[in-house]
Amino acid sequence: MGSEQPNRGSGMQRRIFGVLVWVYITMFLLSGAIIVIGVVIGVILPQRNAPQSSVTDSNIIQGTPTETSPSRVSGTSTGTNVPAATPRESLKYSSIAVSRSETGHIQVFYMKSNTIGVAISGDKGWKTLEPLSPSIIPKPASPLAAVSWKESGADKIRLYYYDNSNRMVEYSGLCRDDGTACTWGNVAIVVPSGISPHSSIAAVQWGNSTSGTGDVQIRTFFEDVNGEVNGGVYSYGWNTGNGYGKILPGSRLVATIESPFAPPVFRVWYIDPNMSLKRAKWDNGFAPTIDIPIRNTSSLDPYAAIASANEHVVTGSKKGVTTHTYIIQSDGIPIEISSLQSSEYSYATKTQTGFPKADVVGGSIAALGWKGPSNLYESRVYYAVGGAIQEMALKDGAWIEGATVGA
Repeated sequence: MGSEQPNRGSGMQRRIFGVLVWVYITMFLLSGAIIVIGVVIGVILPQRNAPQSSVTDSNIIQGTPTETSPSRVSGTSTGTNVPAATPRESLKYSSIAVSRSETGHIQVFYMKSNTIGVAISGDKGWKTLEPLSPSIIPKPASPLAAVSWKESGADKIRLYYYDNSNRMVEYSGLCRDDGTACTWGNVAIVVPSGISPHSSIAAVQWGNSTSGTGDVQIRTFFEDVNGEVNGGVYSYGWNTGNGYGKILPGSRLVATIESPFAPPVFRVWYIDPNMSLKRAKWDNGFAPTIDIPIRNTSSLDPYAAIASANEHVVTGSKKGVTTHTYIIQSDGIPIEISSLQSSEYSYATKTQTGFPKADVVGGSIAALGWKGPSNLYESRVYYAVGGAIQEMALKDGAWIEGATVGA
């Protein structure tokens, strides 16, 4: 018999270079799987790490707002090449605020070159004071709001702005004598968080502890981080209210109050995400907001500044308010949107106000109104003309050019 041959077996027991064939097959399959997985990961990861679409990120307006300026949508005109409102950061006067107390003194505040300027109409006429220097520095181009009231024969003033952390700051002033001898003191953070970096600001005040009208009450208004109109509430201390009404991010807002009537009623104007002018009214609670129609013009930018003033109307035993709202349209002329016959739902737009052309389309503007001599309504509107702040004064039913300040 010959020598015994080794049993080479068959199938998976065969060897190549001393290694079982099934080991080679397993290694080949694993290598193929690794290559396929690597290709898939190489395709998927760049897609997962890519920036998200502005549609999903934007939340109301095109693009996500940045810290410096919100993305802007086009004007409301149906035509083309409508001049857009200039971003607040680019304006010479990035904000104008005005207040008036029962003394008759008018205080005009303006943000110019990131410095707060102030001019006051006192008993001896207008006087420009030294720029304000609060210990908490305003952020660049911060919006401003101001209220003032008479107490112990002097003007008490509260000025509101935002610091670099988007906190609402209150700066207190006291003006005596002819209304221009002012001291500035206490600085307080009244709303520490929750404010959008692109928020505008508004404020109203009523009450006076020395005149029998109750303790001082203040309400401020801002755009919160949820894209709603919100506010600070001062009543024996500061608190923050609840959001109401969606606002177009980065657009302006303004507020007025029916201070001569009790209980107090205030109104807030703002632009909603549909680029409609809205008005909210508070009378022991907020009523549903309404759209304010702007007729006879179709060239308003939704980011234009807004100003408003109340005209208190008394007919017999009936008390009412006619509101006058001002916006600088695309031709540079401020328009006036007024309620009719003290109605909350009927409005007329006056596009030919006779006001001089503004320096900036949609630029900063402020207004106030009160009962003057002979019980006639008086009003003041302030905006930039010719490199200074122009005062337009309504006296005896006619508009005239008043003082210029802030040059």
